[in-house]
Amino acid sequence: QKTEQWKALGHGKYTELNSDQEFFAEVARHERTVCALFDANARVDAGIIHSALEQIAPVHLETKLCCIPADKAPLLSMHVNVESLPVLFLIRSGKVVDHIPVDRSFNAEGVAYELADRGFLDSDE
Repeated sequence: QKTEQWKALGHGKYTELNSDQEFFAEVARHERTVCALFDANARVDAGIIHSALEQIAPVHLETKLCCIPADKAPLLSMHVNVESLPVLFLIRSGKVVDHIPVDRSFNAEGVAYELADRGFLDSDE
């Protein structure tokens, strides 16, 4: 039953958001959200995190996974040093509670481990 609720809310898909307003509206709808803030011009670094989250999304329906380009999210971008992009924001019930800077060594398994360790993915799936 939860699985169907999550799917109805868009869980299971990795989606791109296009504005701060869309970000705040989207994260308010979910108990757990992981959102990648990325520099659209840094294709290698952005590609690493996109690939990892695209692999994780269909397996971990319990958490909404999304991304937003930094240039479309000026309010969100004010909270991080642009040189540290991409970064994963960990959001619980609409509030950012943590963030994880992403580096080139990240892969789907490593990202899943970090998210599970912080309580954003259920590790028994």
